Amino acid sequence: MAAIGEVSTLRFQTRARDEKIAAGIGFELSRIGDERVTKQIPFAEPHGTTVIIQELFGNVPARKKFLKSTTTERYHIRNLLLNYLLVHWDKDRQIRHQGKSIRSVSAVGSFLERVQTLTNQERSKHLRPFETGSDELQLRGIL
Repeated sequence: MAAIGEVSTLRFQTRARDEKIAAGIGFELSRIGDERVTKQIPFAEPHGTTVIIQELFGNVPARKKFLKSTTTERYHIRNLLLNYLLVHWDKDRQIRHQGKSIRSVSAVGSFLERVQTLTNQERSKHLRPFETGSDELQLRGIL
């Protein structure tokens, strides 16, 4: 996030589950250039965090010319975010682009369940979890 914040306008909007302030209020932390601003904002969800990235490479025009097509860049970002969905299987997540929901997943009980959620049903039938290791090292995965 720090690297993305250096080359974009980055905002975090958050509300903790046990927040003591009034319902419907959260906090926004934004960074534009060297300026950092924290303020209270209306927050529709009961709790959670939203990360908003705008003007990616807007302040680094030399980098902008090396970007691929919008479709290609969106594909790379989508793959990165899908990896986050896999790693954080125990949390609700939603990916949005320009206000439109691209993918929304609910928390599940295991990594296997999250993989099954993200793959099509035909492929999902062939998944095989495995686990091996010792006291010092555990290896878990899905084939």
